[in-house]
Order: sequence, then C-alpha cells, then structure tokens
Amino acid sequence: MHVFLRSVIRAAVCIVVALASDEATGMEQKTVTLKTDLEVEQLSVFGKIQVYGGSTNHDINLKTDFIGNIYQGRVLIENNGKQTVLLDKLTSSCGCTLAQPSSPEILPGETQNLLIQVAKKSIGVFKEKIDIQLAGRVHQLRISGELLPQISSSDEVVFAKNGSSEIDLQLHDDRIKPEQLSFAIAGEIASVESSRYLGHGDPCIRLTLKRVDVARFTDRIVVVPQLKTESGAFDLVPITLNTRFVGMVRVVPSTVFVRPGIPVRIFLFGDVEAIVSESKTHEGFARLSAVRLEKDSAVDEGKDARVLVDPIKNGVALTVDGDPNKLFDSDGIISATCAGVDLRFRVRILRKEEEE
Repeated sequence: MHVFLRSVIRAAVCIVVALASDEATGMEQKTVTLKTDLEVEQLSVFGKIQVYGGSTNHDINLKTDFIGNIYQGRVLIENNGKQTVLLDKLTSSCGCTLAQPSSPEILPGETQNLLIQVAKKSIGVFKEKIDIQLAGRVHQLRISGELLPQISSSDEVVFAKNGSSEIDLQLHDDRIKPEQLSFAIAGEIASVESSRYLGHGDPCIRLTLKRVDVARFTDRIVVVPQLKTESGAFDLVPITLNTRFVGMVRVVPSTVFVRPGIPVRIFLFGDVEAIVSESKTHEGFARLSAVRLEKDSAVDEGKDARVLVDPIKNGVALTVDGDPNKLFDSDGIISATCAGVDLRFRVRILRKEEEE
C-alpha cells in the first residue's frame, strides 16, 4: 500500500509521471504538469462522491486502450455537510495509481477535484483501488480497464528447409506509423531480412526471417518491435510466437558410438511430427529406412530397421530395435530416412578391446 502525503495546491496542480521511458511497455512516459485550474477542468470526470450520504463504493471503468497509455481524470468530491472536511488521507493499491487533491480541505458546500492517474506497465485487464477517508467514512474507488498490445500476431513461425520464414504482424494502434517501426529477433536464433507494410484496411506488416543458428531448434521465437520517435527509440512489448521447422531435424549426438550388445539411441530435435505420427500407428515403432553408409566415396545398398519412438521435449528419442551391429557394421556417415524425415550422423564401431 502506498500512502501519499500532500501539501496545499490551489492555483497550480502537478502530476509527475516517473521514468522517462518504460522498459516493460517501450512507450515514452513524459512528465505531465497541469499548471492552471482551466487545465484541471478539461480532464474527464471519472465520477462524483458526496461526503455525507450515498454509497461508499464507486466503480470507475477506464475501458480499453493500448499499452503505454496513461489514464488521467478527476473525481468530484462534494462536501454536502456543514463542517469543513479534510482530504488528506488517501491510500492506493499500487504505485501505478496516483490520487492528488486540488486542496487538502473542502469547505461546506464546496466541490473539490481529486486528480486520478493510472499508468500500468503490462498488457491485460487491470483492477486497482483508492481508499479515501472523509469525515469518518472510507470511500473506495474501484478502478478497472484493459490495455492491449500495439502490435500482435497469431502466426506460427514455419521455417522452410532453406531456413526462411514469413510472418504477418497486425498493427492495432493507429498512432504508430509503419515507417516508425523496426524489428529484431531475441536470442540470435534468426534475423529479420526485410519488412513490408501490406495495407491500410487491416494494417499489417510482413516480416521475412532467416535462421542464424541452424543447430538450434526452439519451440518459440520472440519478435521485438522498436518504435522510433523524435526523442529516441523504444522497445515495444515483445511478441512470442510458436515455431515449426519443416523437414528439418538435428541429430544428437552427432557421432553415435556402437557397442556390442548395447542398443543404439539417438535424439532428434525439430520437425518430428511425422515420426511421432507413424509410431502411434505401429505400437510405438517407426521405420528407419534406406540406412546407407557413406565411406570412402562409396555408398552401400541400404538397409531397413525398426526404431522405438519416445517423445521428449521439442523432439523424440529413437532406440534401434534389435542388434545394432547388424545395421551399423563399420565406421562412416549414415544417411537415413525416418517417416520421410532425412537424417545424417556419424557412427563409430567400438570393439571390445577399445572399451577396455
């Protein structure tokens, strides 16, 4: 709880918005100074409170806006009694919600402005409270609203075999111009090759992405929009999207050691949906087909084998069914296909004397 101590402010009223920029929203937040009573009167009226009588619960719906918006308005407090009432005990539920009276006292028959400011830092529905103690009664302002992202996307990032992908981003906030925006990918997983503005009816920006780290397979990717303004550049709310890698897998380990009598187990990360699907129809097994050994520029005729499929996070584990030495009989590079997915890895045969 944050209690605000206030001094007498009549001719000049000041509301200070902390921080020149906000890392969570990326939107610039400037200091707002209301210098005259006229400026105060121009603020929206959120509601009215009577000191004596009436309800002590007051609902204020600030409706919907975009993240980075700062809500400002006023609540009218009427002293409908015969004694002067002090307006100096106010408590808010969050430091993002401020209440500032235009005077610490209200004379009989007088109405004072209580200035309200809400500066939330996250997307979604919010609910805050301000308690006001007046003449022995506690009035509660119950403030609610919703903040939306300026930019969003429902796309899945699908990387093709050449490592490229395209996604569409919807621009919701018409205060932002497409030419003010640039984009980056967090984590150096991919880069933004280009961006194109697609239209005015349903404003949309199309990004072309290219994989940078071809060895990494992540289930999500984070797009970071950046807004350029006259006073600098600010990151907007990041956009997290699911990823899929078409026909691409990474084999771990890159070199498989084959030991007599010990099952061979490898791990695949990437586009393994076809392998999982095939295993579901064959009691947990899939077919490892055309297993070819590349050695000394020659390729053998190929073999087939069954593999037990165990789904793991972001991939599958494959265990060769049967004696691995019959499938892998010498050192070299293995080229194989499992449920239509191409695999390549190196095998090394360990003899008993090497194990010792």
